[in-house]
Amino acid sequence: QRAPSECSTWNIVSKVPLRVNLLGDAAFFSCLSLTRKLGAPPLSTSQGDVTMGRVLAIANQKGGVGKTTTAINLSASLAADESKTLLIDMDPQGNAGSGLGVIGRELEHTVYDMLLEGTAPKSILQKTELKFLEVLPSNPDLAGAEVELVSVKRREFRLADAIAQLKDKYEHIIIDCPPALG
Repeated sequence: QRAPSECSTWNIVSKVPLRVNLLGDAAFFSCLSLTRKLGAPPLSTSQGDVTMGRVLAIANQKGGVGKTTTAINLSASLAADESKTLLIDMDPQGNAGSGLGVIGRELEHTVYDMLLEGTAPKSILQKTELKFLEVLPSNPDLAGAEVELVSVKRREFRLADAIAQLKDKYEHIIIDCPPALG
């Protein structure tokens, strides 16, 4: 039986189970270093001077399984390895942003405005204490976005369109998803 501060996860790059301490300083493992040691291909590719961002969604239909903790720690680890990283907080609780010191309730624009109002994602970006990590924050307004988007054309592409505007600026884009079946 494992300790409550640990979680087994699956490394999709190397296809091996990993034990990751989700609490404390030990959580800041380097995903890139680990995948290099295991002989896995790099997580990003370069074409000339333009780096194309690899998008990874941290998702599970159940709440309380460590999605946000994993998203924060993975993002911080990639940034600590000097990889330009973006964390997109898609959970209305906004804990991914607040875990990095960005409080969505205090901001004029968040992911909600990007999805519903078409606000440019570049205008929503927030810097963190880590040089190579930025966040697109969320707030509780996002809870009603699914219902509000029902009549909007191309609603299922809103996030993809926003990511496309930012993809060449980052090596890694991590999406912290809310628990949901929809």
